[in-house]
Amino acid sequence: MKPEHIDITVDRLVVEGLDSNSARTLGHAFETELSRLLEAEGLPAGLEQPGDQPAIEIPALPLSSETRPDIAGRRLASAVYRELKR
Repeated sequence: MKPEHIDITVDRLVVEGLDSNSARTLGHAFETELSRLLEAEGLPAGLEQPGDQPAIEIPALPLSSETRPDIAGRRLASAVYRELKR
């Protein structure tokens, strides 16, 4: 069963080497894609109860300086969602 409302706070998202515009674009794409994944697939098991969750670290993503920030944000959100499902 999918909850009616999901509230997630990302305390810190560290991505080095971006200018402020690119960082905003990446952050927006990350938020949009993570929301989409949660809406489409629901909360991963074990996250149904409110409360703090431990920090997660994801492996380095294969991104290059040519990767657009919006694409990088979507890939990052997908990696975070996969890690939440573990």
